[in-house]
Amino acid sequence: LYAKFKRTGLVEDDKKAMATATATVVTDGAKQVFDDFFAADPTRSVRRAAEMLGIKRTSLQRIMKELELSPYKIQVTQPLNEDHTQR
Repeated sequence: LYAKFKRTGLVEDDKKAMATATATVVTDGAKQVFDDFFAADPTRSVRRAAEMLGIKRTSLQRIMKELELSPYKIQVTQPLNEDHTQR
């Protein structure tokens, strides 16, 4: 913060420099790798998949949206007893 103040004379953020950030472009080949990955194991969570593929979680979420895939959500269910049909 001090170095920025010394350099620019201001302490506020540089809005123009922040607006020039570019989005990462994902190639069709990379999309095919992600599609194959989830086709092989559709129960893989987004967090684990991003870790295994070596990309950011948010990037994987964006790619999944482009591929029209939905994230896997773990569901906890109750076990059925022997007398469940009688209830």
